[in-house]
Amino acid sequence: MAEVRWELDLRGFEHVKLLLSGSLNKYQIQEYNEFADAYGVGTAISNAPVIDFSMDIVEVDGKPLAKR
Repeated sequence: MAEVRWELDLRGFEHVKLLLSGSLNKYQIQEYNEFADAYGVGTAISNAPVIDFSMDIVEVDGKPLAKR
């Protein structure tokens, strides 16, 4: 996470916000607070049975791109 923030800042993208999600717990959130701006924690706080999965569909201006 620190590397991503450093790379963005180095290239003039200090305004870009970082959102983390996916199987996060309160200890990981504390660890990432220095770098992350927001968290997706639905599974961690759910009181119902969950199916934990991710979908990485990334496209910018109609061009498929790799997600980092």
